[in-house]
Amino acid sequence: PIAPIWSGPHVITEWGVNGPWEAQLTGWDAPIEETSTKKAEQIKQRYHDYIEPLKSNNSLGSFVFYWGKKDEVTPTWYSLFGANGEKTQAVFELTNIWSNNKLDFDGPELDYILLNGKGALESIILLPQTEVEAEVILPESKFQNLEYHWEIRHESWYKSHESILAEDVHFQKKGNKMIFTTPENEGPYRLFFYLTNESAYFATANIPFYVLKQNNGE
Repeated sequence: PIAPIWSGPHVITEWGVNGPWEAQLTGWDAPIEETSTKKAEQIKQRYHDYIEPLKSNNSLGSFVFYWGKKDEVTPTWYSLFGANGEKTQAVFELTNIWSNNKLDFDGPELDYILLNGKGALESIILLPQTEVEAEVILPESKFQNLEYHWEIRHESWYKSHESILAEDVHFQKKGNKMIFTTPENEGPYRLFFYLTNESAYFATANIPFYVLKQNNGE
């Protein structure tokens, strides 16, 4: 437990998951985002480790950042809901916390994404118009009644309210893998993955990659 530095009533604001300034970076300085599953774990742990101990010390409550849908760095970094109101696992964990429940999560979960067998920390550089295999790694208990959704977006860096979808990208499903052709234009991109099941929840992850023409070096 942490000791408060104040004696009067107080509210804790804007606590939550790691920000992009705390993230590890690719070779082109794109921050690597945690999966929605990992963010839900962080929300749960940080509440019980840091917020809950203050409840007996004149606490009026706390606010989580960001309660809604927000495009900043990526469309999913701070968002607790999807574009159509779908809920992330973080919403489930917060509901458990605020309702004093211990219900089991019945939504989808995921571990990480690989591109051609590589993780985000390997700073993945690809040639334009090249076939690439993406693979999502899931917990063994979460392989039932799942639907996969993929998209590629241009890297928006630290801009707010901007996330441009890469056009004319075609995906071909292959089990829990997906084959796609890289964009023609050079630059930084992210592959986004959205996982749904029969629940009201979805899981999401993304992996950055850079398209670089061969005559510029790789």
